[in-house]
Amino acid sequence: GSNNVGWLAGLNYNLTYEKDKSLWENTIILGYGQNNTQGIGTRKVQDVINVSTSYGEKVSKSWYASVGAGFSSQFAPGYEDGNNPKAKKISNFMAPGYLSLGVGFVYKPNNNLMITLRPANARWTFVFDEDLQIAGNYGLRNNGDSSLFQFGFLGKAMYQIKLMENIKL
Repeated sequence: GSNNVGWLAGLNYNLTYEKDKSLWENTIILGYGQNNTQGIGTRKVQDVINVSTSYGEKVSKSWYASVGAGFSSQFAPGYEDGNNPKAKKISNFMAPGYLSLGVGFVYKPNNNLMITLRPANARWTFVFDEDLQIAGNYGLRNNGDSSLFQFGFLGKAMYQIKLMENIKL
């Protein structure tokens, strides 16, 4: 085997405000890490920025009419050959970057399960790195385009299990 050393740093928060008929759910996931392997060099092993928020008003026992937004991207450039800047660049901060905004419903029957359904959801894809503004990359239609607008349906589910006191999976 080859000798290697790696590191990861991350932040993962789920902040919830629930009172009377209001539900405000916020998620922050930030992570970055690298691994250096003898003979190969240093490579990114994690690179994520994901922030979302959703606010809803209760319309029945477990259903909320809601509006939500989300943003995702990465911190550093990505290359076909790991972190080798001599290789072809395939991503960067805000290349792509995604911003979504939508309205719909949240189903939350208990604190372990939450399903979000947004039949009206807009998503913008941003590619701010000019080297990556190529038709076909991230859905871009023309060379030099820096954004793409799409409209559609968003669905997501979150289920968590309490493993022990203060530890949830």
